[in-house]
Amino acid sequence: TNYAMGVYVGMVQNDPVGAIPFFEKAVRIFPPLAEAHFNLGGSYTKAARVAEAVAAFRNAIRYSDGADGIVEMARERLRDLEKMILETSPFPTLEAYIENQKLFDQAFENLRMQRYERAVELFQEVLKQCPEHVQSYGNMALAQAALGHKAVALASLDKALALDPNYEPARNNRETIASMNEGE
Repeated sequence: TNYAMGVYVGMVQNDPVGAIPFFEKAVRIFPPLAEAHFNLGGSYTKAARVAEAVAAFRNAIRYSDGADGIVEMARERLRDLEKMILETSPFPTLEAYIENQKLFDQAFENLRMQRYERAVELFQEVLKQCPEHVQSYGNMALAQAALGHKAVALASLDKALALDPNYEPARNNRETIASMNEGE
């Protein structure tokens, strides 16, 4: 039922991102359903959730018997993802990109949980691997501001804006942080 609902939402309603919860539940309930993993990978791709898409396509390959065509389609999707990552990022491999994405997610989770010092450390690690990651500068600035480091936070936001002058969160946060007092 969940697989069918995922197909309906993804294909009929043309909402592949909205189909994700249905496909996720389908593979939790019945992991060997290769088709559900494959469609989940496609939905994750549409949502720009690369690490999850790669894992789903790999599971589709794992659970497919090979006669259904899923193995080759999943491999093709993995090649497409790798090509896109290699062309649009500084990472030498898809795996390196995924590891950096996981590191960013950990940093963001620490920011969300108000573990600001750890968040700064992790965002710095992301930036060592990808020095032009605008979102890491912007989020690191929020953690630095929460620690009372106004000048450092503003410098991080300035770096984000130098990389992407249209990055609106950095512009908005810069105004707020600029009104703070150092150490506040």
